[in-house]
Amino acid sequence: LELARRFLAMAVRPVDQVVGHRMMATSYHVRGHQNEARPHADFIIANPTVVAADPARFRFLVTERPRSEEPGLARILWAQGCPDQAMQLVRRSVDTAMTAGHANSLCHFLALAGCLVTVWAGHVDEARRYIDVLGDQSNRYALLPWRSWGLGYQGMLALQTGDIARGADLLRVAVEELRALNEWRGYVFFPLSQGL
Repeated sequence: LELARRFLAMAVRPVDQVVGHRMMATSYHVRGHQNEARPHADFIIANPTVVAADPARFRFLVTERPRSEEPGLARILWAQGCPDQAMQLVRRSVDTAMTAGHANSLCHFLALAGCLVTVWAGHVDEARRYIDVLGDQSNRYALLPWRSWGLGYQGMLALQTGDIARGADLLRVAVEELRALNEWRGYVFFPLSQGL
């Protein structure tokens, strides 16, 4: 959090300010401080042209997506007790990413927000559809980390619907794959999400 604060304080160019706000939103969000994270996520959403103006800088942050919302905002809205708003944002973002036909952006949003919020909301059919899209797109375009995230969500959904053995196996495989890919967000998140 301190590094994010220092970075944002020194950010002069708009593109650096967006990066700083992303760092702040993420830092607050993972610490459970959703009210503090929200204005930083809102800043990112309010400045899409900054990202579009410097695509080379954002290429590997997956923000070159045509117009998908910041995944952190959907999780923040959920954690703030706004599940309807979170689901509206998820649906809008997934539709936008699917229409654009940008597989990595679609998988990015589904993995970091779409599947998760939908599973949390208990929308089993919709969650299954999003998880299937994540699996299909990640397999079709060899996006290995997103494929592993999809396995993790299949595991979460299996647990939620009472298939404990299958759910635990899928989560174990997902965590192993994510760990091998150094994708720390997933291999830290999935075991914690189910208390395994």
